[in-house]
This record gives sequence, structure tokens and C-alpha cells, in this order.
Amino acid sequence: MKIKRRWLVLLFSTVLIYGVAAGQQAEPDKKKPTGGLSENLVNSNQPVQIESDNLEVLRKESKIIFTGRVILKQAPTTIQCRKLTAYYQEQKQGWEVKTAICEGDVKVTRLDTYAKCNKATFDNINQIVTMEGSPVIYQQNQIFRGDTLKYYLNDERITGTNVRFQRNPAPPPIAPKSK
Repeated sequence: MKIKRRWLVLLFSTVLIYGVAAGQQAEPDKKKPTGGLSENLVNSNQPVQIESDNLEVLRKESKIIFTGRVILKQAPTTIQCRKLTAYYQEQKQGWEVKTAICEGDVKVTRLDTYAKCNKATFDNINQIVTMEGSPVIYQQNQIFRGDTLKYYLNDERITGTNVRFQRNPAPPPIAPKSK
């Protein structure tokens, strides 16, 4: 069972890596993000490692579901959640992840940024991360809270509903590791 799971993780990693690479090649004129949350959640230059208690591949529906204790690592990003569902489509140069949905106690750490919520949806096509269910983003010395927070990766812009902003707060409950 462990060998099969490793092969499926390799398959999913290939889907993510080739998918993002294909997406970036298709639109070479788009502004490339440079830091913090604005770095793509999936960076095709680094290997993807996913660990989970359970895995289900639904090829006819073009989706892969990881459940249980899910940990996705791709330097310098770590995402933890209870369920990760990735929807993909076949491209000429491989596979492209259209949407990835993380649900249940979602935690994201990346460089100087820590975020948590109940559900995070990564729209790879539009490069938008939507956080719902008590979302909080801790970045440097600021905190953003709201009912819904959206982070536009290409524009390095945050929008939200019922947003509360705080400057110079206490450190986050799980602080990002410093270099």
C-alpha cells in the first residue's frame, strides 16, 4: 500500500509541477510575483511532497482527493489541512491544476507569512487564493481578519468582507520559521 501511495504522490506531484509550468508558459507576459504570500503556492522549480492518511484518484472526474492528516510541502511553503481536493485538466504539455481546495483546520506557512482558516481555495487560472471560515493572515507585523479574504497573487492585493486590520500584533500562534 505504501508503494502505491508513493506512486500516486508522484503522479499528483507531476500534475502540479507540469500544470503550473504549462500555465506559466501559456501566459509569459503576466507579472511574476516576488515575495511573501504573492509567490505562487505551487512553485514548479521545487519538488512537491504530499503526505496523507488516505488518497483517492477519480480520473473520470479529473480530481485527486487527499484526506486525514494532509501535509503538502514545496519549499518554502507548507500547507496542512484535513482534506485537499485538486481538480485538473489535460493540456498539450501535461496536466494543469485548475483549482485546489484545502478544507479543515487549514494552515499555510511561507517565509514571513502565516495564514489559517477553515477553507482555502486556490484558483490557479486566475491566481487567486480565497480564504473562508475565520480566515487570518499574519504577515510581518500586521494581521488581516475577516469573513472572507482574497489574495490576488499577480497583483499582490488583499480584499475581503468585514475585514479587521491590526498593526504590531503579538506573534502568530505558530510563527513562521525564520531563515
